[in-house]
Amino acid sequence: MQYLEAIRNLKGVNGFEPVRTVHISYVPDEEIGGVDGAAKFAKSEEFKSLNVGFMLDEGQASVNDEFRVFYGDRSPWFLIIKGVGMPGHGSKLFDNGAMENLMKSMEVVSKFRENQFDLVKAGVAARSEVISVNPVYVKAGTPSPKGFIMNMQPSEAEAGFDVRLPPTTDPDLLRRRIADEWAPASRNMTYQISEKGPIRDYMGRPMMTPTNDSNPWWSVFQEAIIRIGGKLAKPEILPSTTDARYMRQMGIPTLGFSPMTNTPILLHEHNELLKDSVYLKGITVYESIISSLSSFEGVSFGPLKRAPFHSGSKLSAVLETKENTVLETLSSPVRIVALVGEGSLSPLKNTPWEEVMLHTASRLKWVDEGFEMQVFNDSLSQSGDPKTQNLQREISNADILMIIAVTNPESVKWVQTNNKNIPNIICFDSSPALANKLGGSFIDIEAKTNLLSTLVQSKSTNGSQEVVRTVSDAWERYNSDDIRFCLLVIINAYIRPVSILQNLRSKGFSTLNCMLKNCGRQVLNCLLDPNCRKALQCLNQCSPVDQVCNYRCIASYESPYLEAFSLCVLQKNNCLELDAKIPERPYVTPMAKFRGEDLSHELGEDLFVGWLGNLDWSWRVVAGQNPAYDQFPCQYQLFYRGKAKGSFWYEPVFQVKTLEDGKMVWRRRKYRVRRGKISGTFNFSVLDNGVISKEFWTIVDVSEDLSWGLFHYSGAAQAAGQSYTGAVLVSPDGAYPNEIWKERLISALEKCGIKEWELFMVDNCSCEDPPLGIPDGSSLHSVIEVEYQKQLSV
Repeated sequence: MQYLEAIRNLKGVNGFEPVRTVHISYVPDEEIGGVDGAAKFAKSEEFKSLNVGFMLDEGQASVNDEFRVFYGDRSPWFLIIKGVGMPGHGSKLFDNGAMENLMKSMEVVSKFRENQFDLVKAGVAARSEVISVNPVYVKAGTPSPKGFIMNMQPSEAEAGFDVRLPPTTDPDLLRRRIADEWAPASRNMTYQISEKGPIRDYMGRPMMTPTNDSNPWWSVFQEAIIRIGGKLAKPEILPSTTDARYMRQMGIPTLGFSPMTNTPILLHEHNELLKDSVYLKGITVYESIISSLSSFEGVSFGPLKRAPFHSGSKLSAVLETKENTVLETLSSPVRIVALVGEGSLSPLKNTPWEEVMLHTASRLKWVDEGFEMQVFNDSLSQSGDPKTQNLQREISNADILMIIAVTNPESVKWVQTNNKNIPNIICFDSSPALANKLGGSFIDIEAKTNLLSTLVQSKSTNGSQEVVRTVSDAWERYNSDDIRFCLLVIINAYIRPVSILQNLRSKGFSTLNCMLKNCGRQVLNCLLDPNCRKALQCLNQCSPVDQVCNYRCIASYESPYLEAFSLCVLQKNNCLELDAKIPERPYVTPMAKFRGEDLSHELGEDLFVGWLGNLDWSWRVVAGQNPAYDQFPCQYQLFYRGKAKGSFWYEPVFQVKTLEDGKMVWRRRKYRVRRGKISGTFNFSVLDNGVISKEFWTIVDVSEDLSWGLFHYSGAAQAAGQSYTGAVLVSPDGAYPNEIWKERLISALEKCGIKEWELFMVDNCSCEDPPLGIPDGSSLHSVIEVEYQKQLSV
């Protein structure tokens, strides 16, 4: 009604002639889902013929004098989890019963819910920016006329949950979490999801309308509010859902807005009302908005283009966080296009570049759900295939274009024609005719054979030089972590802050005040000790993000003085003001059963202990995914139970080739291991050269004959500002698993989000006289027996 009154008033104003047509829709209420209303209307030919460029839908009231505006909705899922089990008398000790299994699921769901609330409490996200999971009902028991039969175990139990997903959520990841963790078939659980509406637009992107200068409609909307003396609050995601989702699904910029200030948020409460003065003022507000939007000539219907977050960045924007920096949650995704040469092969075990970049696109989601990368090969640019139109559309809307191994002259010409409006372009191993661009400015390259290797002093800023140098160094390391890192650096410098890059060496070793005030003796001792001094010099030559270089320096020059220095400067006083958390993604589920038995903590510990007792070690590492640790030869694992009740320990033994003289020396660490909340998961902690590292390990799979195993880990050295993930493939003799296990191994790696070509093989030759052995009084297996089935070589 306010829309109609506003239009009536505008029509009464002499000279008002809107440039654009204003349509008012009246459809069945979205409260019942909008399926018979806006959803059908949006798919109709009548709607398509309107050529809609912008839409307004409802918002929520504001309790103060600021108008609230919403750029996205949360999508509702109604989840039902069911458990089944054998019924029986209540006096029996039941295991794997229906109610017991359901309670386990509810415990896991509650933990997830608690973690989401923690993000809100910590100020990391708003309430509408996290996944809410609210229990609605629990149904179980054997009914009786007076209630329930208390001495009967039910054969079925179920619970219902109202789940709300913000548009940044990866729905496939949540479905996997539900299937693998919340309602695993291994516990006789089933589930049903009723999805109430879309969460991705027609191109598979999060449904969010930009609220910055890249969206021309946004500035018009803002000015209309200011013109009538109003103030806008910070744009939000609506906690609930509206018909706006059907418009955003089609790529139409849509804002949720209701002109109700200084009004309580009643939302279907008894006696829900709106003051007449607020209602009448709202009509005036809509007059200004409708007048401004309908008179705006500056844009035609089509996908929105987004401007860079900032330009002229320095290295501090790439790797450092200044004091009191707040990472803002931006309203639109970062769109990346990777264009690779058809049939081109990468240095990663000759894996096709197209496959490598598709995998990189998935791994970007671990960092931020809003990072969207589409991968194409350059054959599309030379054909009339309908997919070519999709490529053109994606490139026209891209923030970053990454070009890899494109040398075909026709492809080069096509790229030059279609890349005019892309603010960031980086080229690797491609034609010299292709230009690089950062922050909207072209970057001249001196050496075209190794693109991004040398930046010529031209119009580019010092910040761009640092970005180029950082990206080039990372690219030349040729591993999946650093390929992803190249993109993260550019996003962080020119588009928006990247959370995992804010915690890396914010001030470096120049923070002398803290060091000398708190750790003067340790600093002096380190500088006077040749090994410790060389360690610091070595570390200063490493990139802050090159974990391989950093850890090799530490392992090469470790000494008691280096440990004391790190313990005081980093761990106790945090002089570098660093922080890091254990990555939450990828979430890897542990194996459910071993030899037909449910995986318990005791059984999981036995699998870690592995071959120790029959052999002098538990396992030998065959390969791993993290280059920082898998570079070291001759890796042995020792797992054992300690003397103290419930204690469990892990000691890796490995060789290091020292940087100074190239000698091979043995190193050993000692981790305390505690059980995780879910069987098959464990929490590790170690003091490594003065810095505490904490890790979360998962037993992904172990073959029934113990011929191989796969363990995944996520960790962080908080005081060093380092977080990491990885996995180790182990066997009793360090040999790769037999071909008969290949399919199962690939499946286990997929659970970790790892491709087989990502693995780094450990050099298990020349491993003479490893310093093995465990403390006296230690114990080994608890519930399984390990049979020595074949002769194994040291």
